[in-house]
Amino acid sequence: MHSFQFSGWLLLASQICAQQFDPRITKSNLLLPMKSCTKSGCETLRTSITADADMRPLKDASGSKDCLVNNLWDPTLCPDPETCAKNCVLGDVDYKANGVTVDGDSLTMELFPQNNVTGSRLYLLEGDEYKIFKLLNKEISVDVDLSNLPCGTNAAFYFSEMDPRGGDPANKTSTAPAGVGYCDAQSPTHMRFIKGKANMKKSNDSKGNIVGGFGYPCQELDIIEANSISHVFTPHPCLTTAEVCKAEDCKKGGGVCDSWGCGFNPYRMGETEFYGPKKVVDTTRKMTFTTQFIAKGGELVEIRRLWVQNGKVIKNSRVRMPGYKPFNSISSEFCSAFGNYSNSPEAFEKNGGLKRIGEIFGKEAEGGKEDKSGKAGATLVFSIWIDSGKEHMLWLDGTLGSGPSRLRGTCEDSNSTPEFIRKNSPKAFVKFSNLREGKLGSTF
Repeated sequence: MHSFQFSGWLLLASQICAQQFDPRITKSNLLLPMKSCTKSGCETLRTSITADADMRPLKDASGSKDCLVNNLWDPTLCPDPETCAKNCVLGDVDYKANGVTVDGDSLTMELFPQNNVTGSRLYLLEGDEYKIFKLLNKEISVDVDLSNLPCGTNAAFYFSEMDPRGGDPANKTSTAPAGVGYCDAQSPTHMRFIKGKANMKKSNDSKGNIVGGFGYPCQELDIIEANSISHVFTPHPCLTTAEVCKAEDCKKGGGVCDSWGCGFNPYRMGETEFYGPKKVVDTTRKMTFTTQFIAKGGELVEIRRLWVQNGKVIKNSRVRMPGYKPFNSISSEFCSAFGNYSNSPEAFEKNGGLKRIGEIFGKEAEGGKEDKSGKAGATLVFSIWIDSGKEHMLWLDGTLGSGPSRLRGTCEDSNSTPEFIRKNSPKAFVKFSNLREGKLGSTF
Protein backbone atom coordinates (compact mmCIF):
# COMPACT_ATOMS: atom_id res chain seq x y z
CA MET A 1 0.00 0.00 0.00
CA HIS A 2 2.98 2.32 0.49
CA SER A 3 6.29 3.25 -1.09
CA PHE A 4 9.04 4.84 1.00
CA GLN A 5 12.52 6.25 0.43
CA PHE A 6 14.80 6.63 3.43
CA SER A 7 18.40 7.38 4.26
CA GLY A 8 20.54 6.64 7.28
CA TRP A 9 23.54 4.63 8.50
CA LEU A 10 24.45 2.09 11.18
CA LEU A 11 27.52 0.72 12.88
CA LEU A 12 26.63 -2.48 14.67
CA ALA A 13 24.92 -5.64 13.43
CA SER A 14 23.22 -8.23 15.63
CA GLN A 15 24.89 -11.59 15.36
CA ILE A 16 22.15 -13.81 14.00
CA CYS A 17 22.16 -16.37 11.25
CA ALA A 18 19.32 -15.04 9.11
CA GLN A 19 17.98 -11.54 8.55
CA GLN A 20 19.99 -9.01 10.56
CA PHE A 21 19.16 -5.78 12.36
CA ASP A 22 20.99 -3.28 14.51
CA PRO A 23 20.33 -4.28 18.17
CA ARG A 24 20.09 -0.61 19.17
CA ILE A 25 16.69 -0.59 17.47
CA THR A 26 15.13 -2.18 20.55
CA LYS A 27 16.17 0.83 22.66
CA SER A 28 15.05 3.53 20.24
CA ASN A 29 11.49 2.37 19.60
CA LEU A 30 8.97 4.75 21.16
CA LEU A 31 6.89 3.92 24.23
CA LEU A 32 3.16 4.23 23.53
CA PRO A 33 1.19 2.85 26.49
CA MET A 34 -2.30 1.45 25.98
CA LYS A 35 -4.98 0.23 28.36
CA SER A 36 -6.62 -3.16 28.86
CA CYS A 37 -10.07 -2.70 30.39
CA THR A 38 -12.85 -4.46 32.22
CA LYS A 39 -16.02 -2.83 33.50
CA SER A 40 -14.31 -2.35 36.87
CA GLY A 41 -11.42 -0.35 35.42
CA CYS A 42 -8.38 -0.29 33.14
CA GLU A 43 -4.79 -1.49 33.47
CA THR A 44 -1.99 0.34 31.65
CA LEU A 45 0.23 -1.87 29.47
CA ARG A 46 3.84 -1.07 28.59
CA THR A 47 3.56 -1.13 24.82
CA SER A 48 5.63 0.66 22.19
CA ILE A 49 5.75 1.34 18.47
CA THR A 50 8.26 0.37 15.83
CA ALA A 51 8.72 1.62 12.28
CA ASP A 52 8.18 -0.64 9.30
CA ALA A 53 11.35 -2.31 8.01
CA ASP A 54 11.08 -0.45 4.70
CA MET A 55 11.48 2.86 6.56
CA ARG A 56 14.91 1.78 7.82
CA PRO A 57 18.37 2.16 6.27
CA LEU A 58 19.72 -1.07 4.81
CA LYS A 59 23.51 -1.37 4.58
CA ASP A 60 26.30 -3.89 4.87
CA ALA A 61 27.56 -4.76 8.36
CA SER A 62 30.19 -2.00 8.29
CA GLY A 63 27.55 0.62 7.55
CA SER A 64 29.52 1.89 4.55
CA LYS A 65 27.60 0.49 1.59
CA ASP A 66 23.91 0.52 0.67
CA CYS A 67 22.37 -2.83 -0.15
CA LEU A 68 19.71 -1.18 -2.26
CA VAL A 69 20.10 1.80 -4.61
CA ASN A 70 17.23 3.14 -6.75
CA ASN A 71 15.22 -0.01 -6.02
CA LEU A 72 18.03 -2.26 -7.31
CA TRP A 73 19.86 -4.77 -5.12
CA ASP A 74 23.65 -4.50 -5.00
CA PRO A 75 24.87 -7.53 -7.01
CA THR A 76 27.83 -8.18 -4.70
CA LEU A 77 25.99 -7.99 -1.39
CA CYS A 78 22.81 -9.49 -2.79
CA PRO A 79 23.49 -12.16 -5.41
CA ASP A 80 20.53 -14.17 -4.09
CA PRO A 81 17.80 -13.77 -1.42
CA GLU A 82 19.54 -15.79 1.29
CA THR A 83 22.99 -14.19 0.93
CA CYS A 84 21.41 -10.76 0.88
CA ALA A 85 19.71 -11.43 4.22
CA LYS A 86 23.05 -12.41 5.77
CA ASN A 87 24.99 -9.45 4.34
CA CYS A 88 22.50 -6.64 4.88
CA VAL A 89 21.52 -5.07 8.19
CA LEU A 90 18.37 -3.09 8.99
CA GLY A 91 19.32 0.07 10.84
CA ASP A 92 17.83 2.48 13.33
CA VAL A 93 15.33 5.12 12.25
CA ASP A 94 14.99 8.77 13.23
CA TYR A 95 11.34 8.91 14.21
CA LYS A 96 11.14 12.69 14.49
CA ALA A 97 12.67 13.16 11.05
CA ASN A 98 10.02 10.79 9.74
CA GLY A 99 7.23 12.83 11.28
CA VAL A 100 6.49 10.41 14.13
CA THR A 101 6.28 11.71 17.70
CA VAL A 102 4.82 10.38 20.95
CA ASP A 103 3.62 12.37 23.94
CA GLY A 104 2.34 10.10 26.71
CA ASP A 105 -0.36 7.94 25.12
CA SER A 106 -0.65 10.20 22.06
CA LEU A 107 0.89 9.35 18.68
CA THR A 108 1.24 12.00 15.96
CA MET A 109 2.06 11.02 12.37
CA GLU A 110 2.87 13.75 9.84
CA LEU A 111 2.23 13.15 6.16
CA PHE A 112 5.10 15.31 4.87
CA PRO A 113 8.03 15.35 7.33
CA GLN A 114 11.16 17.33 6.55
CA ASN A 115 13.22 14.54 4.96
CA ASN A 116 11.39 14.21 1.61
CA VAL A 117 9.52 11.14 2.84
CA THR A 118 5.78 10.77 2.41
CA GLY A 119 3.88 8.95 5.14
CA SER A 120 4.84 6.16 7.50
CA ARG A 121 3.70 2.79 8.81
CA LEU A 122 4.10 1.67 12.43
CA TYR A 123 3.34 -1.42 14.51
CA LEU A 124 2.47 -1.89 18.17
CA LEU A 125 4.94 -3.95 20.20
CA GLU A 126 4.72 -5.67 23.56
CA GLY A 127 8.24 -6.59 24.63
CA ASP A 128 10.19 -7.86 21.62
CA GLU A 129 7.13 -9.16 19.77
CA TYR A 130 4.14 -7.52 18.13
CA LYS A 131 1.29 -6.96 20.54
CA ILE A 132 -1.30 -9.61 19.66
CA PHE A 133 -5.00 -8.81 19.89
CA LYS A 134 -7.72 -11.43 20.41
CA LEU A 135 -10.95 -9.48 20.24
CA LEU A 136 -13.90 -11.86 19.92
CA ASN A 137 -16.66 -10.53 22.18
CA LYS A 138 -14.41 -7.58 22.99
CA GLU A 139 -13.94 -4.05 21.71
CA ILE A 140 -11.18 -1.61 20.86
CA SER A 141 -11.36 2.19 21.16
CA VAL A 142 -9.03 4.98 20.10
CA ASP A 143 -9.32 8.76 20.07
CA VAL A 144 -8.46 10.32 16.72
CA ASP A 145 -7.93 13.84 15.41
CA LEU A 146 -8.46 13.88 11.63
CA SER A 147 -9.11 17.60 11.28
CA ASN A 148 -5.89 18.25 9.35
CA LEU A 149 -6.33 15.52 6.74
CA PRO A 150 -7.87 16.79 3.47
CA CYS A 151 -9.12 15.01 0.35
CA GLY A 152 -6.78 12.34 -0.98
CA THR A 153 -5.18 11.42 2.35
CA ASN A 154 -5.66 8.29 4.44
CA ALA A 155 -5.04 7.73 8.14
CA ALA A 156 -5.34 4.01 8.78
CA PHE A 157 -5.67 2.03 12.01
CA TYR A 158 -6.01 -1.65 11.24
CA PHE A 159 -5.16 -5.26 11.99
CA SER A 160 -2.94 -7.56 9.96
CA GLU A 161 -2.46 -11.30 10.38
CA MET A 162 1.27 -10.78 10.86
CA ASP A 163 3.51 -13.23 12.67
CA PRO A 164 4.15 -11.82 16.18
CA ARG A 165 7.91 -12.51 15.84
CA GLY A 166 8.31 -11.05 12.35
CA GLY A 167 7.80 -14.18 10.28
CA ASP A 168 11.42 -15.29 9.77
CA PRO A 169 11.33 -19.09 10.36
CA ALA A 170 15.13 -19.41 10.33
CA ASN A 171 15.70 -16.77 12.99
CA LYS A 172 15.77 -17.59 16.70
CA THR A 173 15.62 -13.88 17.48
CA SER A 174 12.36 -11.99 17.00
CA THR A 175 12.69 -9.48 14.17
CA ALA A 176 9.51 -7.65 15.18
CA PRO A 177 11.46 -4.78 16.85
CA ALA A 178 12.81 -3.95 13.37
CA GLY A 179 9.31 -3.80 11.86
CA VAL A 180 9.67 -6.94 9.77
CA GLY A 181 6.88 -9.19 8.47
CA TYR A 182 4.20 -6.92 7.03
CA CYS A 183 1.42 -8.50 4.98
CA ASP A 184 -2.10 -7.48 3.96
CA ALA A 185 -5.01 -8.39 1.70
CA GLN A 186 -3.56 -6.49 -1.28
CA SER A 187 -0.74 -9.05 -1.52
CA PRO A 188 1.92 -6.32 -1.22
CA THR A 189 5.09 -6.76 -3.26
CA HIS A 190 7.02 -3.67 -2.13
CA MET A 191 8.62 -5.14 1.02
CA ARG A 192 12.39 -5.56 0.84
CA PHE A 193 12.29 -8.79 2.86
CA ILE A 194 9.70 -11.55 3.20
CA LYS A 195 10.11 -14.40 5.69
CA GLY A 196 13.77 -13.59 6.24
CA LYS A 197 14.78 -13.48 2.58
CA ALA A 198 15.32 -10.55 0.24
CA ASN A 199 12.33 -9.97 -2.01
CA MET A 200 13.98 -10.49 -5.38
CA LYS A 201 13.65 -12.72 -8.38
CA LYS A 202 16.06 -15.64 -8.41
CA SER A 203 17.99 -14.39 -11.45
CA ASN A 204 18.97 -10.92 -12.62
CA ASP A 205 17.76 -9.54 -15.91
CA SER A 206 19.38 -6.78 -17.98
CA LYS A 207 17.83 -4.12 -15.73
CA GLY A 208 19.18 -5.64 -12.52
CA ASN A 209 17.40 -7.36 -9.65
CA ILE A 210 14.45 -5.22 -8.60
CA VAL A 211 12.50 -5.35 -5.34
CA GLY A 212 9.16 -7.03 -5.79
CA GLY A 213 9.57 -10.57 -7.07
CA PHE A 214 7.08 -11.84 -4.51
CA GLY A 215 3.94 -10.77 -2.66
CA TYR A 216 2.79 -11.50 0.86
CA PRO A 217 -1.00 -11.79 1.26
CA CYS A 218 -2.79 -12.18 4.58
CA GLN A 219 -6.04 -11.21 6.25
CA GLU A 220 -6.61 -7.56 7.01
CA LEU A 221 -9.24 -5.76 9.06
CA ASP A 222 -9.36 -2.00 8.55
CA ILE A 223 -10.82 -0.44 11.69
CA ILE A 224 -10.27 3.07 10.35
CA GLU A 225 -9.35 4.35 6.90
CA ALA A 226 -10.25 8.00 7.03
CA ASN A 227 -9.63 11.67 6.47
CA SER A 228 -11.75 14.68 7.39
CA ILE A 229 -14.14 14.05 4.48
CA SER A 230 -14.92 10.31 4.45
CA HIS A 231 -14.21 7.11 6.31
CA VAL A 232 -14.68 3.36 5.87
CA PHE A 233 -14.13 0.26 8.00
CA THR A 234 -13.55 -2.96 6.09
CA PRO A 235 -12.84 -6.66 6.72
CA HIS A 236 -10.70 -8.34 4.03
CA PRO A 237 -10.79 -12.16 4.39
CA CYS A 238 -8.22 -14.42 2.73
CA LEU A 239 -8.11 -18.10 1.92
CA THR A 240 -4.43 -18.17 2.84
CA THR A 241 -2.48 -17.36 5.99
CA ALA A 242 0.61 -15.29 5.17
CA GLU A 243 1.88 -17.48 2.33
CA VAL A 244 4.33 -16.06 -0.21
CA CYS A 245 3.13 -15.78 -3.81
CA LYS A 246 4.93 -14.82 -7.01
CA ALA A 247 4.15 -11.20 -7.80
CA GLU A 248 2.60 -12.06 -11.15
CA ASP A 249 0.42 -14.77 -9.56
CA CYS A 250 -0.79 -13.01 -6.42
CA LYS A 251 -4.02 -11.70 -7.93
CA LYS A 252 -4.70 -14.25 -10.64
CA GLY A 253 -8.31 -15.38 -10.69
CA GLY A 254 -9.26 -12.68 -8.22
CA GLY A 255 -6.42 -13.55 -5.86
CA VAL A 256 -6.42 -15.37 -2.54
CA CYS A 257 -7.89 -12.39 -0.64
CA ASP A 258 -10.84 -10.06 -1.00
CA SER A 259 -8.72 -7.00 -1.72
CA TRP A 260 -11.72 -4.62 -1.85
CA GLY A 261 -13.44 -6.17 1.15
CA CYS A 262 -16.85 -5.48 2.65
CA GLY A 263 -16.57 -1.79 3.50
CA PHE A 264 -18.97 0.33 5.54
CA ASN A 265 -18.80 3.91 4.23
CA PRO A 266 -21.96 5.86 5.18
CA TYR A 267 -21.64 8.31 2.29
CA ARG A 268 -21.33 5.50 -0.25
CA MET A 269 -24.57 3.98 1.04
CA GLY A 270 -26.66 7.11 0.93
CA GLU A 271 -26.08 8.70 4.35
CA THR A 272 -24.27 11.87 3.28
CA GLU A 273 -24.75 14.00 6.41
CA PHE A 274 -23.36 11.68 9.07
CA TYR A 275 -19.55 12.06 8.87
CA GLY A 276 -17.50 15.11 7.94
CA PRO A 277 -16.87 18.73 8.90
CA LYS A 278 -19.75 20.03 11.09
CA LYS A 279 -21.82 16.87 10.50
CA VAL A 280 -23.22 14.41 13.10
CA VAL A 281 -19.70 13.08 13.64
CA ASP A 282 -17.79 16.36 13.31
CA THR A 283 -14.31 15.83 11.88
CA THR A 284 -13.18 19.32 12.85
CA ARG A 285 -12.95 17.94 16.40
CA LYS A 286 -11.39 14.91 18.08
CA MET A 287 -13.58 11.80 18.21
CA THR A 288 -13.52 8.28 19.61
CA PHE A 289 -13.87 5.28 17.31
CA THR A 290 -15.16 2.20 19.19
CA THR A 291 -15.34 -1.10 17.32
CA GLN A 292 -17.00 -4.20 18.80
CA PHE A 293 -16.56 -7.80 17.65
CA ILE A 294 -19.65 -9.89 18.35
CA ALA A 295 -19.15 -13.66 18.38
CA LYS A 296 -21.57 -16.56 18.72
CA GLY A 297 -20.44 -20.13 19.12
CA GLY A 298 -16.85 -18.95 18.89
CA GLU A 299 -17.35 -17.36 15.45
CA LEU A 300 -17.41 -13.68 14.49
CA VAL A 301 -20.92 -12.71 13.34
CA GLU A 302 -20.98 -8.91 13.53
CA ILE A 303 -18.69 -5.88 13.68
CA ARG A 304 -20.30 -2.86 15.33
CA ARG A 305 -19.21 0.77 15.35
CA LEU A 306 -19.93 3.40 18.00
CA TRP A 307 -18.65 6.96 18.27
CA VAL A 308 -18.04 9.27 21.20
CA GLN A 309 -17.71 13.01 20.73
CA ASN A 310 -18.14 15.87 23.20
CA GLY A 311 -19.03 13.30 25.88
CA LYS A 312 -21.92 11.91 23.83
CA VAL A 313 -22.20 8.35 22.51
CA ILE A 314 -23.30 8.37 18.85
CA LYS A 315 -24.77 5.26 17.26
CA ASN A 316 -23.45 4.35 13.85
CA SER A 317 -25.37 5.59 10.83
CA ARG A 318 -27.89 3.41 9.05
CA VAL A 319 -27.41 2.82 5.37
CA ARG A 320 -29.86 4.11 2.78
CA MET A 321 -29.46 1.63 -0.04
CA PRO A 322 -32.80 1.48 -1.90
CA GLY A 323 -34.39 -1.94 -1.55
CA TYR A 324 -32.18 -3.06 1.35
CA LYS A 325 -32.49 -3.11 5.13
CA PRO A 326 -31.18 -0.08 7.06
CA PHE A 327 -28.02 -1.84 8.31
CA ASN A 328 -25.75 -0.06 10.79
CA SER A 329 -23.09 -2.75 11.30
CA ILE A 330 -21.11 -5.28 9.29
CA SER A 331 -22.64 -8.75 9.16
CA SER A 332 -22.83 -11.52 6.58
CA GLU A 333 -26.28 -10.25 5.61
CA PHE A 334 -24.97 -6.71 5.16
CA CYS A 335 -21.98 -7.88 3.12
CA SER A 336 -24.25 -9.88 0.81
CA ALA A 337 -26.51 -6.86 0.32
CA PHE A 338 -23.59 -4.50 -0.19
CA GLY A 339 -21.98 -6.91 -2.65
CA ASN A 340 -25.10 -6.80 -4.80
CA TYR A 341 -25.39 -3.02 -4.40
CA SER A 342 -21.78 -2.48 -5.48
CA ASN A 343 -21.85 -5.19 -8.18
CA SER A 344 -19.30 -7.45 -6.44
CA PRO A 345 -21.52 -10.11 -4.89
CA GLU A 346 -19.15 -13.06 -4.52
CA ALA A 347 -15.69 -11.97 -3.39
CA PHE A 348 -16.32 -11.61 0.35
CA GLU A 349 -17.92 -15.00 1.01
CA LYS A 350 -15.70 -16.68 -1.58
CA ASN A 351 -12.74 -15.79 0.63
CA GLY A 352 -14.31 -17.00 3.87
CA GLY A 353 -16.39 -14.02 4.98
CA LEU A 354 -16.72 -12.89 8.60
CA LYS A 355 -16.09 -16.39 9.92
CA ARG A 356 -12.64 -16.40 8.35
CA ILE A 357 -11.86 -12.87 9.57
CA GLY A 358 -12.82 -13.90 13.10
CA GLU A 359 -10.21 -16.64 13.07
CA ILE A 360 -7.39 -14.10 13.23
CA PHE A 361 -8.63 -13.10 16.68
CA GLY A 362 -8.56 -16.66 18.03
CA LYS A 363 -11.52 -18.70 19.13
CA GLU A 364 -13.63 -18.03 22.16
CA ALA A 365 -16.11 -20.34 23.81
CA GLU A 366 -19.51 -19.13 24.92
CA GLY A 367 -19.23 -17.62 28.39
CA GLY A 368 -16.23 -15.48 27.53
CA LYS A 369 -13.39 -18.00 27.87
CA GLU A 370 -10.54 -16.65 25.83
CA ASP A 371 -8.37 -18.77 23.57
CA LYS A 372 -4.95 -19.06 25.26
CA SER A 373 -3.31 -21.24 22.61
CA GLY A 374 -1.16 -18.46 21.19
CA LYS A 375 -1.95 -19.75 17.69
CA ALA A 376 -4.01 -16.76 16.61
CA GLY A 377 -4.17 -13.03 17.03
CA ALA A 378 -3.70 -9.89 15.00
CA THR A 379 -1.06 -7.15 14.90
CA LEU A 380 -2.10 -3.50 15.14
CA VAL A 381 -0.90 -1.17 12.39
CA PHE A 382 -0.92 2.65 12.20
CA SER A 383 -0.27 4.41 8.90
CA ILE A 384 -0.68 7.69 7.05
CA TRP A 385 -0.39 7.82 3.27
CA ILE A 386 -1.50 9.28 -0.05
CA ASP A 387 -2.35 7.46 -3.26
CA SER A 388 0.12 8.13 -6.06
CA GLY A 389 -1.78 5.80 -8.40
CA LYS A 390 -4.42 6.87 -10.86
CA GLU A 391 -7.29 6.63 -8.35
CA HIS A 392 -5.86 9.24 -5.94
CA MET A 393 -7.88 7.87 -2.97
CA LEU A 394 -11.18 8.46 -4.76
CA TRP A 395 -12.18 4.94 -3.69
CA LEU A 396 -12.37 6.41 -0.16
CA ASP A 397 -13.61 9.97 -0.55
CA GLY A 398 -14.64 10.75 -4.15
CA THR A 399 -16.43 9.25 -7.14
CA LEU A 400 -15.19 6.00 -8.64
CA GLY A 401 -16.83 3.40 -10.86
CA SER A 402 -20.46 3.36 -11.92
CA GLY A 403 -23.88 2.82 -10.40
CA PRO A 404 -25.21 4.17 -7.09
CA SER A 405 -22.21 2.92 -5.10
CA ARG A 406 -19.78 5.09 -7.09
CA LEU A 407 -20.25 8.06 -4.71
CA ARG A 408 -17.93 7.71 -1.70
CA GLY A 409 -17.47 11.37 -0.71
CA THR A 410 -17.27 14.93 -2.00
CA CYS A 411 -13.64 14.96 -3.16
CA GLU A 412 -12.53 15.44 -6.75
CA ASP A 413 -9.47 14.18 -8.56
CA SER A 414 -8.12 17.72 -8.98
CA ASN A 415 -7.78 18.26 -5.21
CA SER A 416 -6.62 14.72 -4.40
CA THR A 417 -3.33 14.41 -6.28
CA PRO A 418 -0.10 14.13 -4.26
CA GLU A 419 1.14 17.39 -5.81
CA PHE A 420 -1.99 19.31 -4.81
CA ILE A 421 -1.97 17.91 -1.27
CA ARG A 422 1.71 18.65 -0.69
CA LYS A 423 1.30 22.23 -1.94
CA ASN A 424 -1.93 23.05 -0.11
CA SER A 425 -1.66 20.89 3.05
CA PRO A 426 2.06 20.62 3.87
CA LYS A 427 1.28 20.27 7.61
CA ALA A 428 -1.20 17.40 7.24
CA PHE A 429 -1.13 14.99 10.18
CA VAL A 430 -3.20 12.54 12.22
CA LYS A 431 -3.15 12.09 15.98
CA PHE A 432 -4.11 8.80 17.67
CA SER A 433 -4.43 8.70 21.47
CA ASN A 434 -5.88 6.86 24.47
CA LEU A 435 -5.80 3.40 22.90
CA ARG A 436 -7.69 0.80 24.92
CA GLU A 437 -9.16 -2.68 24.46
CA GLY A 438 -11.35 -4.78 26.69
CA LYS A 439 -14.68 -6.38 27.41
CA LEU A 440 -17.73 -5.06 25.60
CA GLY A 441 -18.81 -1.72 27.05
CA SER A 442 -15.61 -1.15 29.02
CA THR A 443 -13.65 1.30 26.83
CA PHE A 444 -15.97 4.25 26.24
